[in-house]
Amino acid sequence: MTGPALPQGGGKIRGVAKEVVVISPERRDRSYAAQLASGAGIVALGDDVTRMVFELLPFSSCIASSHVCAYWRALAVSDPLLWTVLDGDPALIPVLWARAGPDTAIDVCLDSGESSLEDVVSCISNNLQRMTGLRVLVPNTDVQPAEWTNVLNTLSRPAPRMRQLHLAAPSTEPYMSCSLARLGPMRHLQELALLRTDGLDFTLLPATLTSFARYCGPAAV
Repeated sequence: MTGPALPQGGGKIRGVAKEVVVISPERRDRSYAAQLASGAGIVALGDDVTRMVFELLPFSSCIASSHVCAYWRALAVSDPLLWTVLDGDPALIPVLWARAGPDTAIDVCLDSGESSLEDVVSCISNNLQRMTGLRVLVPNTDVQPAEWTNVLNTLSRPAPRMRQLHLAAPSTEPYMSCSLARLGPMRHLQELALLRTDGLDFTLLPATLTSFARYCGPAAV
């Protein structure tokens, strides 16, 4: 069985725009038969066992596995459990979210990297109601306060499934203070961490909250 080597660890994979390719049942069956005929006995594990193996892989390896052959791709794409915890570039991750289905709960880490914060805003706006966890990391020090405020404003919408929320604003000099005026309804929120973000009305926090961490930078009292 030929294909790309599986990456080690949980590293991110860039350039996954080709994830939109869908494998037809006919092509899947032809791939299975061809692999078996060529002596690739691993396909003899069957669909269920192969999916169980996929579920043990880190996210990046799930993506790599879905590019090995049409048979593996069909199995990976059709298993929503592989795509409920996503970590990577906010410009590319939405392409993968469709694999989990429109109603499946997802846990997301958005690392802006070289992407614009417009991609982060789009990701949150379109999927906030289905998120159980959200971590936003913005290492880019060129970000302006207004851009980060746009990200925070998206969180004023309802997020009925949200349990964990971590926000890390850009680390800039001088310190950039951005205010999170309010959170939308998050009646199941259990964990909240705010880094270099202040101004939250604490009276609006839900009673379900069990963990809260806050650091507002050098100017914090």
